[in-house]
Amino acid sequence: MPERRGNKAALTILPAAAAAVVESGQWIDYGFGLAQPDLFDQALAQRGPELCDIKIRAALTLSPRTTYDVDPHGRHFHFFNWHFSAYDRQLHDAGRCNYIPMNFGETPDYYRRFIEPVDIACIKTAPMDEHGYFNFGCSTTYLGAMTERDPPSLPAPSVRWSARWPG
Repeated sequence: MPERRGNKAALTILPAAAAAVVESGQWIDYGFGLAQPDLFDQALAQRGPELCDIKIRAALTLSPRTTYDVDPHGRHFHFFNWHFSAYDRQLHDAGRCNYIPMNFGETPDYYRRFIEPVDIACIKTAPMDEHGYFNFGCSTTYLGAMTERDPPSLPAPSVRWSARWPG
């Protein structure tokens, strides 16, 4: 039985369909490290020219972001980061990524009480199991707290994409 949040069951969608729900001005959260959604990022980058003021928050980016490559001057996508990798620091030094000061252990509480709720949380997960659950894998850190405030969450397995839409 698929997981239910509210009255809606989990469903599977393609990266382009997930990117299609993004609207100008939204906060998109990519999560931490290995959980960042590479295929969704590529699909979102294709929509760049039609979007503006998309704010992408992440931590410890481990592979280049296509959204940055298609928008090197930051006209459509703005990057915010909790903890820099070497790649994130290069973006910062080029004026394209903003550092968010934080005490790492307090990040779950930041999501629960202090920062604007995310509009869309898109994170790479294991495929949905037979009970309708997703596993955050090796990058759990603060991801549970990130999804507690009921954004439209887009868990993103590396081969197929699944979405949990709160009721």
